[in-house]
Amino acid sequence: MSGNRLSSKKTDRFAERRSPRRSVWSSRLHKWNISSRTVSIVSILASAVGDLAVHAQPNLRPLPPAGWPVPLIISTRQGDRQTATEAYDDQDLYIDWAVRNTSTTAAVWGRFYYRLTVDGYKWFEWYNDYVAPGNTDWVEDYLLGRLNAGVHTIRIEADVTRVIHETNESDNAYERQITILPRRANGHFYALTTKAGTWHEAQVEATSYGGHLVTITSLSEQRFVVGNFLRNGFETKPLWIGLTDHVQEGVFRWVTGEPFEFANWNPQEPNNCGNEDYVAINWHVAHNRSNSRLGDWNDAPAAGTDGCFFSRPESYFGIIEWNTEPTGFPGQVFQWAGPVAEPETVWRRTAGGNDHAYQAFWVAEGITWSEAKAFAEGRGGTLASITSSSENTFVAALIQHDRFWQDRRRYGSDVSFGPWLGGYQPTDALEPAGGWRWITGEIFSYSNWDTHQPDNYGPNGESRLHFFQGNPPGRRDLWNDEEPDTRMGGFIVEYSGALPQISSVSPNPVVGRDARQTITINGANFVNKPTVTLTWSGQPGYRLPDGQVTFISANKLEIAIVTGTAADTWTVKVTNADGRSSEPFPFTVQPAACPPGASAFGLTIITHGYQWDRAFPLWLKDMAEAIAARLRSDQTQCVPIYRMVVTDNSGVIKADTIRREDSCGHTDVTFRSLGAAILIVDWSDVAGGDFGNCKSPWWRFTETWKVADAVFSHLQDHQSDLGGGGGPVFPCT
Repeated sequence: MSGNRLSSKKTDRFAERRSPRRSVWSSRLHKWNISSRTVSIVSILASAVGDLAVHAQPNLRPLPPAGWPVPLIISTRQGDRQTATEAYDDQDLYIDWAVRNTSTTAAVWGRFYYRLTVDGYKWFEWYNDYVAPGNTDWVEDYLLGRLNAGVHTIRIEADVTRVIHETNESDNAYERQITILPRRANGHFYALTTKAGTWHEAQVEATSYGGHLVTITSLSEQRFVVGNFLRNGFETKPLWIGLTDHVQEGVFRWVTGEPFEFANWNPQEPNNCGNEDYVAINWHVAHNRSNSRLGDWNDAPAAGTDGCFFSRPESYFGIIEWNTEPTGFPGQVFQWAGPVAEPETVWRRTAGGNDHAYQAFWVAEGITWSEAKAFAEGRGGTLASITSSSENTFVAALIQHDRFWQDRRRYGSDVSFGPWLGGYQPTDALEPAGGWRWITGEIFSYSNWDTHQPDNYGPNGESRLHFFQGNPPGRRDLWNDEEPDTRMGGFIVEYSGALPQISSVSPNPVVGRDARQTITINGANFVNKPTVTLTWSGQPGYRLPDGQVTFISANKLEIAIVTGTAADTWTVKVTNADGRSSEPFPFTVQPAACPPGASAFGLTIITHGYQWDRAFPLWLKDMAEAIAARLRSDQTQCVPIYRMVVTDNSGVIKADTIRREDSCGHTDVTFRSLGAAILIVDWSDVAGGDFGNCKSPWWRFTETWKVADAVFSHLQDHQSDLGGGGGPVFPCT
């Protein structure tokens, strides 16, 4: 198009409030020295030019260039010339606009300004000093940033200060509306793969559990992934996601076939350096590259890479996604379903605090101030009130991770918005700094506003308080006022009541049993009826059903649990209805003691998917040998292979008997050691094809069952020999 791509003058709402200095050059030349009636040649020419300007004037009007549908385009992607009518509140908006001098003879002379406004508030300004007749000024892909949910009016206006004399002063502006929708959590489930490997290995594992490598289709989902998986040692690790361009170079597709509309590339990516067709997040942070952000994307070879040229392969974990809750997955699974709680932290009086507990929550999809307030009160707390510098320092330390923060483009500035606090401003307060108060009623005597804040700059009034990081980034303990409907990435809850505390568990140690037994939890500040959470090896957190928790008093609870007989260290945590929790309290589970003078071993019988596990006293060792003999005598063509390992109570091997009879061609056998005795009965065939000349599967099953049943019946008859009394048949391990 014919015209000018404009430079911009930054007007930063978070820096300075001065209006830009305007240089106005009138197109009319003024006569001078009139009183002496000495009219020079210069004055005559000036007068002629001035008179001509009255009749030949420019006109600035928003008009679309060729290929544009309208002179103001709102889109969610750079380079998109189709204007959007809807978007989500976690999507950045890009603006294209064009203004033409419609005069065919008169140019625009002198500095004038274009202004972009949102809902009547100045967002950004550009300037120019000259536009030739028929020429167009335009801006493409200006990053407007994200807007709150609701209907918004976006307007571009030329010559906002009216310094240019135009033939039509009423056609300088053009506006459009866009509806912004709130992004909601999708309810999906996410987990890390159980092992690191190639991209294909990660995808195979994901599909084997009924899922797929994650498809990150919005900024909110990106935040959820970063917040859950780039922590606890994984902040410096790349992770595979389900994006690839292996079918067509440069055309990226999700493994699910979903539209590829959101991306979070590192500024240097994708670059296909070394045939890179698969995508990992956090590669640049993991390799200490400059200009990197936690969780940004990189294309990489399927086997991973430690660089571009002369690189070596690397193994990465992958992120699995399921639409519904998975079953049988062995690792920890996270659901995207609203606020995610961090552990409570108590500001102890002994450390200069108030003995209140503070709990930070992060919300990938964002949350308004009113929603955060209701959530906090539903948990028995309030949004945090900060009344001193030391309290501000303590609370700010809880929310330094990126998962609590949203990088935004606001009014031409790059800023970072942090969690909500409990400060607010009544509607009748004197703006911008008057009347601020805390929702707890505490006196608003301390503040930590960022420079030039509060400023109440926004179409809906900025009357709520949050943590803020200005430009340039740095401190994350400053404050800003903001519109109540802005969806922040988190909030902080303050609890003033007493925390539940556990002082002891009785008995401790607990004798392990396969039957339910009652355990007493002693402590203080228990409220009827609390939630009890247990952990043990392989179980990071099991919520005990309400029916197994009995509230005795504020100092005592009873729980009914089955511990099993394995030695282990457990923990118990009590959470009151207000969401406040005790510290996890450890207790020990240990096996039952054997009768005096007796030691023990265990026996596992395994055959093709059927397994029986029981504990036996050592004097029945001969019985195990008899099992093998019985199995050999009850068949004629295939001889089983077995291995028996006998240990003492501490797991030290005392005897290890291996028997291989390979009339079926066996040379080895796989077995599982339980720190006890194992008998493996293998009825498979020499050729590996079903069972060949061996007995039928049903015969093998029934015969093995007969053996196991005979042994267990014999032990039942000798229960008294084990010291079991009326309790479990096999209390001794």
